[in-house]
Amino acid sequence: MGLVDQPIIGSQRRATRAQMLSYGRKRNAVLALGRPSSAILSSAELAEIVDSFIGRGAYYGIAADAAFAQSIHETAAYTFGGQVSKWQHNPAGLGATNDGAAGGGWATWAAGIDAYYIHLLAWCGDPRGAKDYRIAAVRQEAAKKGYATTWRSLGGRWAVPGLTYGDAIEQMWQEILQEPGGATMGLTITPKYTTVNIWQGRQGHKPEALVMHVAEGGKAGVDSWFHNPESEASAHYLVNKDGTIWQFVKEADTAWANGKTNQPNRADPLIAAWLDAGINPNRKTISIETEGFWYQDMTPEQLRSVGALAADIHRRYGWPTDGSRLFGHNEFDAVDRARCPSFSRAEWDAILAAVKGGTIVVEKKPIGGIDPGFPGALNEQGELVVNGVNFGGRADSVAKAVFTVYNAQEQRYYQIEWAGHQIGPWRDA
Repeated sequence: MGLVDQPIIGSQRRATRAQMLSYGRKRNAVLALGRPSSAILSSAELAEIVDSFIGRGAYYGIAADAAFAQSIHETAAYTFGGQVSKWQHNPAGLGATNDGAAGGGWATWAAGIDAYYIHLLAWCGDPRGAKDYRIAAVRQEAAKKGYATTWRSLGGRWAVPGLTYGDAIEQMWQEILQEPGGATMGLTITPKYTTVNIWQGRQGHKPEALVMHVAEGGKAGVDSWFHNPESEASAHYLVNKDGTIWQFVKEADTAWANGKTNQPNRADPLIAAWLDAGINPNRKTISIETEGFWYQDMTPEQLRSVGALAADIHRRYGWPTDGSRLFGHNEFDAVDRARCPSFSRAEWDAILAAVKGGTIVVEKKPIGGIDPGFPGALNEQGELVVNGVNFGGRADSVAKAVFTVYNAQEQRYYQIEWAGHQIGPWRDA
């Protein structure tokens, strides 16, 4: 389950302002080629659009990055070209119909984007903004067709029939999250998109699992290897020993890390299904390399980054957090890659704990140490239980896990460490 299957109302923004600006600028520049100069958004216009989406999205409780992705889809990245013109400040074809109606117009982008959110609420059956532009007609149509609940369900309601409308929003949302300037669980990701060992796109497939690797070398060697065409090797990410993350391939494209199979784990239903369908596993997976060698443990900084990145990827794609989407390379090649990644049990446990922690919700900001409002407790066996999920108890600090915790009131993420029988400290993620 990705973005398209998540609720519209109550959704949370994952992209940063910088990522939204970067994506809007790039898409607008590409689609404005060969068009009049008026098709190009100025920096001030783009900033007003993005800031309006973020501000009003927070006010209405709707993910601004998903709403922005829908507007990019609807307006051809604000180059327009159809029956709606740029000067109408109409971010999503509001009121434009197949019979040629030009749609509504507003004095500013801020006003038009506020109207967009109210229309979105109307399609969801939310009563806010009942007197806004054409809302009565929209509300009547929504009641007749059935209210939208998820982004996917906008297809056949807001726009064209079928399910592809939501898929288009999903693709653009994922592309926004791949832009520089992200805040992936408080981590900085450095793009290195110059590797030639890549297939553009995924042949219509979507990522369904995460595969872990050990690089068998240092970061400089991995960087060189991924940029060598003769190696025929690449991964989406490399997590270095100091915790920094390099991204070599965008998630929308296919890296060459997991495709060669040799005695694969056909007992796993996902792997068996891909192979039975003749699908190269690279098309279905995101790959993370870790700097180091098979006989070395990860550093604490490295393990923390791996767990945070894995949790972020799981959350963005809506994957189950039970470990069913986490693989080692050796599950695809049990012969030549039998020791890849060779993580210890404690390391796998910490990564899985971070993935599970991505779903934890707290209702107030922790004030250092153990927060009394944290929805978790140690049971009689000293195990951490959060939201009904038992994360186990570990006596050694080496097995320390970092959970990502969402503060619903502040709409911010925090991190909490769990080691042995102790909870804390909290810090910004």
